[in-house]
Amino acid sequence: MTRKHCLLALTFAALALGALACTSSTTSPDGVLAINLRTGETRTFEDDESVPEGWATCAADMTCPDALACSELDETACIVRTDCDPTYAEGPPDSPDPFVGCGSLESECTELECGPAPGAPNFMCDDGSWGGPGPCARGADGVCGYAWRECPRTECEVEECGPAPGAPSYMCEDGSIGGNTGRCIPSEETGECGWEFRDCPPPPTCADTDCGPAPGAHPRCSDGSGSDTVCASVGGVCGWQFECGGCSPADCGPAPGADFLCPGGDSAATICEPSAAGSCGWQFYCPGE
Repeated sequence: MTRKHCLLALTFAALALGALACTSSTTSPDGVLAINLRTGETRTFEDDESVPEGWATCAADMTCPDALACSELDETACIVRTDCDPTYAEGPPDSPDPFVGCGSLESECTELECGPAPGAPNFMCDDGSWGGPGPCARGADGVCGYAWRECPRTECEVEECGPAPGAPSYMCEDGSIGGNTGRCIPSEETGECGWEFRDCPPPPTCADTDCGPAPGAHPRCSDGSGSDTVCASVGGVCGWQFECGGCSPADCGPAPGADFLCPGGDSAATICEPSAAGSCGWQFYCPGE
């Protein structure tokens, strides 16, 4: 080969290498493969110039750069990513819970990533939950560590609630206290301290099978008619009740908590019936009356 031919060969080789160097490594007959670094979506574009901002081109073997870490994402991208988990704080009742961070679901943390375990013991809170150090886990920022849980506050200082209300309290059918309980407690929704007002729980719905076998004898009402037998809740427990004159146990209110003993030593039947004034109430009747 002459010197001139050798120079020409070298020139053609250099031009070929230059052409390869100028050709995108992701260009294929179908276009350029790129990845959205926020969402992890891959898509083919016509050429490098068509790849939008926030996307990165992939290599010739179709391997793409890693997407952004979950901790770097906003709420929208975090929801789209299947390897990420959005975290929300508890907000006020009239607004949605605020987004506070994006954690990773990609892998569990190892004890090596969390470091030495805290030496503090766990303890039981007043509400029955456990406080203290938690397990090795990945936080909303994507960092592994031992989360510390404080016990939820269950009582407030009286001064934090202000003057005590004059509203009354009353006994519920199940024996608990309703109305003004006299407790100064934090609100479950806002955490602000206030005086507790409690509604009575609804009485259980009773079916005949809940009361067992019906009594064989029906006490008589004050007008001489026989009483009706109704399976109803008394003190939160289903049992057979006697009613007269259209008064149901619900009309008479909570049943007396103690039995009335008759002269013969038997317990008096407790009957819900109207009084002389026409209001429903509990009456005691001994056998033979």
